[in-house]
Amino acid sequence: PHPWYYATFTTWTFTNGNRYDVTVRADDTAGNVTTLAAARVTVDQSTPTQTITTPPQGAETNQNSLSTISGTANDVSPGLVDRVELRVKDVSVGPYWTGSSWTSTVETWINPGVSTNPWSYPTAAWISPGKRFEVHARAVDKAGNVQTVYSTSPFRYDTILPTAGVGDPAHGTYRNALATISGTSDDAGG
Repeated sequence: PHPWYYATFTTWTFTNGNRYDVTVRADDTAGNVTTLAAARVTVDQSTPTQTITTPPQGAETNQNSLSTISGTANDVSPGLVDRVELRVKDVSVGPYWTGSSWTSTVETWINPGVSTNPWSYPTAAWISPGKRFEVHARAVDKAGNVQTVYSTSPFRYDTILPTAGVGDPAHGTYRNALATISGTSDDAGG
């Protein structure tokens, strides 16, 4: 086969949402003509969007249980969401999650294979207690349009129980008055 192309599309205007049919045929110098070959393409110039719902996006939250990162993804017709990409950073020490390890110091977008709406991504492979994380998410549609304003969800993952104790009054003592009550508390997880 011999490749061919038609490169004058810079002067044409394609309208978002319209479908265009491309039909071609080939003939040779002997007069042989192929049957028509056709392709239909839909022009999609709209940008998809997605929102992280768990943990909530915005200000940093504290999470003591988090089995998945989840959200919703949408696109304006005729667009169709193809996938949601994630960028996960361990803010405590700096590296990015590559999909299998914490080795990248370069901002890494991973394609975890989530394309359903709502979408979810398990955290078991990368989350660990006592650390701060930041998750960014963006949607990509079937036409290759990429969300440019990302959803961001910063959170601290803390599964370590805090401790508390009463110092004064001591347990089992008798008093005729209490001027102060005191003790100690600690939260090793943050």
